[in-house]
Amino acid sequence: MGQTLDAYNWSYFVTLTTKHRMTLKSARRYATVYTNKIHRKETELNGGAYVPKVASIWFAEEHKQKDSFHLHMLLYSKLSYSSLHALWQLTSGAPKGVNQYCKILNYIKDYGASFYVAKYVVKKASDWDLQFIGCKMDDLIDYEKDFDRLGVVEGKNTLVKKRSVTSKVKSKRQVRQ
Repeated sequence: MGQTLDAYNWSYFVTLTTKHRMTLKSARRYATVYTNKIHRKETELNGGAYVPKVASIWFAEEHKQKDSFHLHMLLYSKLSYSSLHALWQLTSGAPKGVNQYCKILNYIKDYGASFYVAKYVVKKASDWDLQFIGCKMDDLIDYEKDFDRLGVVEGKNTLVKKRSVTSKVKSKRQVRQ
C-alpha cells in the first residue's frame, strides 16, 4: 500500500494530537472535519472561482503511554503551514492560548512517509480512511513521472513492474592492499 500511496502528489505529512483523550471514533471525526475545513478554507480564499482539490488519507495510531490515539495524515492542499495549523487548533477545540500538537512537514516522496502511515492498515487497534473533495484519485497522479520513478510501465491492460537490468561485467580494476 505504501508504494500505491507514494504515487500521489501529496503536499504534506501531518501528525495531529489533542491534549484530551482521542478514541478511534473521535479520531475519525477529527480527520473528516479537519479535511472538510481545509476544503472550505480553500474555497473561501479563492472566492468560489473554482472547486479546490483537497485529499487526505489518515491513520489513527495508539499512543504507547496513554489510552488514546493520534493521527498521521498525508494531505494534498494548497494552504500554507500556518493556515493548516490554525485549522487544526479550531478543529481540535483548543482553548484560547492552548496549542494542540500539529506537526506539518512538506511531503517528500523519497523519505518514506507513505510507507510509514501504510503500516497502520494491518494493525488491529487502528482506523484509516481516504477522503477526496473536489477531485478524483487520478487527479493527484502524474502518471509519466511517477510510474517511471516507481519502476512501473504501462502494459496492454495493466501496469507491470519494470525489470531491472543488471550488468554482469566485472570491473578489471584491482585494489592494492
